[in-house]
Amino acid sequence: HVMKYFCLFAAFGFWISIVIKDVFYVCLFIMGFSLFLMYRFKRKLIVIIWALFTVCFVVYINKPIEEPQPGQYMIYEIKPKYCLARKDNVSIIVYGIEDPEYYDVYKISGFEKVNTIKNIGQFVFEEYLHKQSIYYSANVSRYMYIRTENSIKNDVYNHLKSRKHVNFYLSNFYGIRNEDVSTILINLGLPILGVISILRKFLLRLFSKNTSEIIIFLLAILYGSIFTFTPSLVRITLFLLGKIVFSKWEYQLSFSTILFLMVLPGFATEFIFLFPVCAMLVYRFCHDLFKRIFLIRILLMTFQFIYFHSVDIVLFLGFSILRKLNSLVFFISLVSLFYEPVLTFILDIYDGFIMHLPSLVINYAPGFLFIIVIFWLVYEIYNDRRFIYPLCICLIMIFCSNYLNPFFNVYMLDIGQGDCTLIVEPFMRSAVMIDCGQNLYRDNVEEIIDPFLKAHHISKLDALILTHEDFDHSGGLEALKEKIEIKQIVQTSNQKIDVDYPFFSLLEDRKSNNENDNSIISYFIYDGIQYLWTGDAGIEIEEQFMKTYPELEVDVLKLGHHGSSTSSSYAFLKEIQPQLGLISVGANNRYGHPDNEVISNCTKLNIDLLMTKDVGMIHIFTFKGIAFFRTQTGLFGILES
Repeated sequence: HVMKYFCLFAAFGFWISIVIKDVFYVCLFIMGFSLFLMYRFKRKLIVIIWALFTVCFVVYINKPIEEPQPGQYMIYEIKPKYCLARKDNVSIIVYGIEDPEYYDVYKISGFEKVNTIKNIGQFVFEEYLHKQSIYYSANVSRYMYIRTENSIKNDVYNHLKSRKHVNFYLSNFYGIRNEDVSTILINLGLPILGVISILRKFLLRLFSKNTSEIIIFLLAILYGSIFTFTPSLVRITLFLLGKIVFSKWEYQLSFSTILFLMVLPGFATEFIFLFPVCAMLVYRFCHDLFKRIFLIRILLMTFQFIYFHSVDIVLFLGFSILRKLNSLVFFISLVSLFYEPVLTFILDIYDGFIMHLPSLVINYAPGFLFIIVIFWLVYEIYNDRRFIYPLCICLIMIFCSNYLNPFFNVYMLDIGQGDCTLIVEPFMRSAVMIDCGQNLYRDNVEEIIDPFLKAHHISKLDALILTHEDFDHSGGLEALKEKIEIKQIVQTSNQKIDVDYPFFSLLEDRKSNNENDNSIISYFIYDGIQYLWTGDAGIEIEEQFMKTYPELEVDVLKLGHHGSSTSSSYAFLKEIQPQLGLISVGANNRYGHPDNEVISNCTKLNIDLLMTKDVGMIHIFTFKGIAFFRTQTGLFGILES
């Protein structure tokens, strides 16, 4: 009885050690946790073995990043817009292959570090790759192709690509999919779980329980070998192995958890791992059927808010039914590989059903306080206490959190080579956006700006300031107008911003020679912090600015023209002397922004510089004269008031 709980605690401690990552803090945690385990379970030798093993593993997974070397790389995973390739133990992401096949071999010699868009609370592709130990990318042309290795996996893949329902097969069997309503079901591996459940019931009629588990485990291995081992399939397969090796669920869960974290340590904090584990614990510790269902639903809602910032109410309420339907369709698709008309008939019915489902989406970006309240709610329900108070607090936070936020917030979104800043007054009294730049290769409004506004319950903008007509500053206007109400569109310096705090368009009368120099210059003050946004205005405009406003003080400056040498002269920076300089710029952009001299000038003048290409989205928030900033990459600081 003691060892069962020891294993659960050991697995939990192993998980925490991987989540912490930093070797120094991991060692401190392991020392403290080991003392707790010794005190609680009186197993000194086992605790010492656990501690040594955990430290060694954490040190191993935090080894220095190995740079890829020129040579022959083999494709091992295919996605809609890219592939993953491997040489020896180094994996890279590959772009430019039009019709890839598994085990294609390419000769690659040039590599770049992966650097993608990074916004707080949104999916970050760069982090997703890092979790798979992928840090470099390469562009490949057909001239680099060498050969394709023969394999059953590739033969099956090519066969399915010739079938009528190729998109369905690639989505469900290989994970080559676009987002849709059932993504959460597929990502959790629920269709495969459904098939396993069906097979298990059938096999139990023919064989013993242990034999049935072994057969299912071998079939899962075979399935992954023929198609692909997604993280969800790895989790399912390892849990099946735990059921074969151990009879007690505590040992099964502990064993499979530790194995999963050893195989895929980067997924220790991912939805596909945490939600199933939490749901399993609820299922095992909560014996009341009604409470169990209610708690699992609360967990599902919480995880969806944390990872996706939205919950589809129809999918949420009909989760069990949709899960069974999805599993049934998946099972039929496996059977119908030999007779496709059956799948055609089923998919017509299923797609018709899915398309006619109403969509009611609740958006919310939860914070740490929300997680605390959820723990409180789960505790009250589990212990048969009155949970109306934490439930009400949860609902208030979901629907009214922004209207209760006392901070003044400035969000400089990472949209690549472009500009977009959102300014939100405390208690949602106003919301102003400066620029909404677009990108030739990505719809910034659809993929970044609109989801961010929805997650923060911002349904209208009091003003949208378009500094000038460049595509990377104002290109998203028409798309944004379709998404959200905009009370005032500001396109000239003489238009007043209708907010209740000091907000000015400076240098209304100026001499300019080009469109960039006509950029609207925004200056606003809140909680004693002074902000200056200069668009793409150049050095000549900065000189006029210094003559017109010789005494102007600035705490936060968004450097002009993405840090280009045409703006942010040494004299201008020295004159206004900001504490914090911000540059909105895309990684590896073709213009060479930001300029090294501009960066050097900021360093000489002791101006702390943050660039979106390095730190992602930058969030400044103030309260009663106290100003903080944080970035998507985890940097945190305090501004002097």
